[in-house]
Amino acid sequence: MDYLLWPGQPFRPQALPKRQSMAHRVKCCHPLIRLFSVGESSKNGKCGDLRKGVMLSDDPLRLDSSVGNSVVGRFFAVITTPMAKATITAIAHRGASGWAPENTVAAFDAALDVKCRAIEFDVRLSADGVPIVIHDETLDRTTNGRGRVADACWLDIRRLDAGSWKHRRFAGTRVPALEEALQAISEHARPVIELKVRIDERMLLDLLRRHDVLTQCVVMSFDADVLEALRRESTELRLFLLAENWKPDIAERCRRMSFSGLVMPFAAWALDRALAAGRSVEHTWAYQVNDAAEVAACGAMGIEGVITDYPDLIRPH
Repeated sequence: MDYLLWPGQPFRPQALPKRQSMAHRVKCCHPLIRLFSVGESSKNGKCGDLRKGVMLSDDPLRLDSSVGNSVVGRFFAVITTPMAKATITAIAHRGASGWAPENTVAAFDAALDVKCRAIEFDVRLSADGVPIVIHDETLDRTTNGRGRVADACWLDIRRLDAGSWKHRRFAGTRVPALEEALQAISEHARPVIELKVRIDERMLLDLLRRHDVLTQCVVMSFDADVLEALRRESTELRLFLLAENWKPDIAERCRRMSFSGLVMPFAAWALDRALAAGRSVEHTWAYQVNDAAEVAACGAMGIEGVITDYPDLIRPH
């Protein structure tokens, strides 16, 4: 059953996890979303006079987890205010990781195939100091290797299979070095680099200059100290702070440290938070956004970028 509706566009989203009920999303996005019964929507999936809808609650702030999954399949969520952002950018999360093995050239190519304009990937250091593209601290989940990334030299990591865990057609896919990732992405899309560890700032800046992406790319980290060290070396680089939760002083902290953007999970954003962040930083992004309902809510709140496993969720015009 189609149960979500956002400006004039019905769709059938993926299965909704039990822990992420419709009510949870409404709480995150108030007061932009209201719930209406399916039976009150007009024909052909178009939303007619919203005043005819049956409100689940007069005050969406009162919706809580007690509503739970009883909402799913029985109500439409409707964006009732104009979109604050007419255009939202999809950032491919570790490449098109929904379809291809994450953080590999295969995933980057899959994202480029659907005209994705920005590709995010993670960077760590091997034991011999080579910046490589991998998310986890260990090799176990995404390769046929074992042990900590920081304990393995680059040539040994390069021999590993980083694709078979996703599907046998990706067998033989390798873990790329940072330079290889930039070669695959930089001419076609914006590289978005998440630093999982601190790496030599001058080495990174030299590499970005060599690929002519110093002013184009974005560097993100959960560690503000890592970003501050980069800011001391370059005023041109776009630095985004990653945060798992909203804190009252986080927007001001970003402004004080001259960070260009703030990136938080979709569930951490709300209208007042997006407005506060927008006064302090130039860019606001949400992760990990994998259905169109959340994209619509981000647009309504004024969030301009969504990091997604499925970069075709938003098609560029």
